[in-house]
Amino acid sequence: MAQEAAFAEQHLGQWQGMNRAAFLASRPPGSHWFADISEPVPGGESFMDLYNRTKDAVERLTVAHAGHDVIAVGHGGTIKAAVGLALGGLVEKGLSFDIDNCSVTRLDHFASPDRSIWRLPMVNQQPWIADPATPRCTSRGTRVASSKLA
Repeated sequence: MAQEAAFAEQHLGQWQGMNRAAFLASRPPGSHWFADISEPVPGGESFMDLYNRTKDAVERLTVAHAGHDVIAVGHGGTIKAAVGLALGGLVEKGLSFDIDNCSVTRLDHFASPDRSIWRLPMVNQQPWIADPATPRCTSRGTRVASSKLA
């Protein structure tokens, strides 16, 4: 399987490894992300940096594999960036979606000589919810086996 460096999560620089709850409590309320989309992280990158590299890679792979399915496994920030692209480049709108660990997001691209559009048939779908006997991932990434109540 090919690896695409552009699909790595946002480089959080000096913020990496900080207690998430304490960090978010120190930030202005009402944000969908760690910072304003254009605010560069000390020693890292801004969400716009992540968006631009994700956008470039999605556009390149879309052309290279036109008419074929592409399956990508990525981090939540990268998926939010791709959703923002599919929403017509509305970067901040992509940030408003929750992306849980082990969830499935699908972006469909349709192109003709005079038009190119994206469709989002599913975002943050959690297929394990449909079958209580199937092990599932929690938001912390651990696997949990469901059991039936007697």
